[in-house]
Amino acid sequence: MYYLLQEKGKNRYRPLPIFGHKEVAATFHSVRGTQIPDTIYHVVNDFKLINQNGDSVSLSKYGSNILILSLFYTKGDANGAGATTRAMKGFNETYQHNKAVTFVGISIDPETDKPDVLAGYAKTLSAKAGKWDLLTGDSTQLSTLIKKDCP
Repeated sequence: MYYLLQEKGKNRYRPLPIFGHKEVAATFHSVRGTQIPDTIYHVVNDFKLINQNGDSVSLSKYGSNILILSLFYTKGDANGAGATTRAMKGFNETYQHNKAVTFVGISIDPETDKPDVLAGYAKTLSAKAGKWDLLTGDSTQLSTLIKKDCP
């Protein structure tokens, strides 16, 4: 039975997709005698932003949690931002008791979306800080984070 499972068995699980830049490394690992090159995946640099409670939040705060990230702004529904926010609200309701999943919304309008504005917006979405952080910060830092770190 062990032989059949090891040699003939198939993994029927689909792996999660990994988005972003990836490159082939110079190192290899071996599977059943076959040399397979290792892959280096895109890594998001650490950041410090402000959440809806006015607390400083960094990427390292989330540890090994699964992060579901979205971009939003509190004014209007142009360019599908409202649809994205509604989808995030649905995900939040579905996974609100799952401690391994955390939601992060990054404002694309930091001039308007200050922590006090985000606090009011978080109330309308039922977004609790720590489970669903709505983040804002310096426009230069946000631009770098959105364009380079989260392609």
